[in-house]
Amino acid sequence: MPFNDSNPKEMLNMILNTEISYDDSWTGVSADCRDFVKKLLTRNARDRMSAEEALNHPWITKNVAVSGSLYELLENHRSEE
Repeated sequence: MPFNDSNPKEMLNMILNTEISYDDSWTGVSADCRDFVKKLLTRNARDRMSAEEALNHPWITKNVAVSGSLYELLENHRSEE
């Protein structure tokens, strides 16, 4: 989990106030992928990417074009974990 605290109020505070950062584990992750994740994690729901926008995001559309289907893309990602 990205946040861990035995105090629920403190954990909620971390969730609401921690800025997203990309550590070394993000090395090699494409700019499109980073943008996709950033837009999904936007706190304000009005500013967050909708499901339709997510499905039309360049990271998804480029990868689906290569893999053939979104389902296949997700299955391939799952098998890599």
